[in-house]
Amino acid sequence: MTFREFLAQLLFPWMIMSISLYYGVVTVAKLLLALDLTTLTSWDKFNEAWFGNFWVYMGPVAKEGAQAWVMPLLEGRVREGEICQTVQNPVEGTVLEIGAGSGMWMDVLAKVTASSARATKVYGVEPNPVSAAALRRRIDELGMQGRYEVLPYGIEDLQAKADIQPGSVDCIMTVQCLCSIPEPDKNIRLLYEYLKPGGRWYVFEHVKAEEGLLIPAYQRFSNFFWSFFLGSCTLCRSTRSSILNVGNWRAVDLERPVDEGPLSVVPHTMGTLQKA
Repeated sequence: MTFREFLAQLLFPWMIMSISLYYGVVTVAKLLLALDLTTLTSWDKFNEAWFGNFWVYMGPVAKEGAQAWVMPLLEGRVREGEICQTVQNPVEGTVLEIGAGSGMWMDVLAKVTASSARATKVYGVEPNPVSAAALRRRIDELGMQGRYEVLPYGIEDLQAKADIQPGSVDCIMTVQCLCSIPEPDKNIRLLYEYLKPGGRWYVFEHVKAEEGLLIPAYQRFSNFFWSFFLGSCTLCRSTRSSILNVGNWRAVDLERPVDEGPLSVVPHTMGTLQKA
């Protein structure tokens, strides 16, 4: 890694936070112009509006940076942190897409599931009302009516509100969302319970830096500010360990992408797990 690349790694969290700050100001201006004092005077409602607006912009940017890995992951072509040519176990059947946002991965899911031999139904879990509205528009844009259904609430409400039963889901997809979910250990456990025996969990998540002293310390420092500007997102979450320890797995292939080194301030874990 060159010095310029290392400097870019250090500045990356602050660049994202500055974009979020900009959309916070934009949201205030929009609400003032609309005379929406109810939202302006409620921190929870303002947060929903702020981060809904932010992710409408940031979603495609995040997708551009991750798509080179996520598409082959969902196609079943990622093993041990590398992209392979042979396909094994692509996303299929009944799928839960957690943190679906404004639908940034819907076109990828449409391509992958179109080639599946099994009928596929994707449920997009997205509690933010601004993002859920954008997600519904995305269904119409891509012609996914009947194949994709928006669930505008959290993981904890899936059984009560969507009648999705434990042990009924073929595949779960989490792409850069477990960093933000509330009560991560509890909700990761709930997701594990929804998987069928033999069901697969496709993971692409940024995680806690754990190698050396400098980068983990810098990540923790950045996180003090990141947690405010990125809503509930956390840089230092031990997501990999939480998933590995949630229950019994028949097969585990969860590694760092090969193009990421130990100096990454926002490292990732990626791969597939199959429930025992």
